[in-house]
Amino acid sequence: MESYAVTCAKLIQRHMLDAYGWEATLEELLDEPLHKHVWAWWRALAYYQVDHHYFDLSDVVDPTDGLEVVVISDKSRDCYVFRKGRWRLEELRTILKSDMKAIYG
Repeated sequence: MESYAVTCAKLIQRHMLDAYGWEATLEELLDEPLHKHVWAWWRALAYYQVDHHYFDLSDVVDPTDGLEVVVISDKSRDCYVFRKGRWRLEELRTILKSDMKAIYG
């Protein structure tokens, strides 16, 4: 059974090829610092709209009350909750890209 890191790297690898036409090897991806690996993982999830990760709130189809989603931008990872017909930013759960190295090394 492959490790979680390899599973993540394979999704990132597929995303890099589909989004940018770059054929990264697993070794290249696994050699990246953890903070870059985590950010690339979140971007891959948003690219494929997996686990409620998106690039924009407008990509969410028919949100229901209480739905939690993650939006990945070039600068941050923001969490939103849909309540009473509108999106509300959960500010305490925002992670800035500039803070990633301090968080994940």
